[in-house]
Amino acid sequence: MKLVTITKLVESSEKTLSDLFTTASKFESDAGKSGNTFVDIAKENNYEVKPVNKMKILDSRISGITTDQRQIVRWAFEEDSEVGDVKKFPVANGFVVVQLTTKNKAGMMN
Repeated sequence: MKLVTITKLVESSEKTLSDLFTTASKFESDAGKSGNTFVDIAKENNYEVKPVNKMKILDSRISGITTDQRQIVRWAFEEDSEVGDVKKFPVANGFVVVQLTTKNKAGMMN
């Protein structure tokens, strides 16, 4: 048996990137409004919601995201970030929209 892997770099057009940015921005805005729930809006749009548990302040990777996402971790641990906040971040293949759902008190974990 012989196996050959052929790869080709595929780049998105400016219109595709613009449409993706617009879609992510609209979701970020809708999910951040009071009265709307992040999960409900995601389900309406057939987006996959992936909860992240036990994130630590020095983490650089987030399960389910293939690229290094230190910027998301930093945002989650900033003093200005509050539970319920929603923010869009660029990733290798587009954008990820994040909602901060809880903050634990400083100190040792249970």
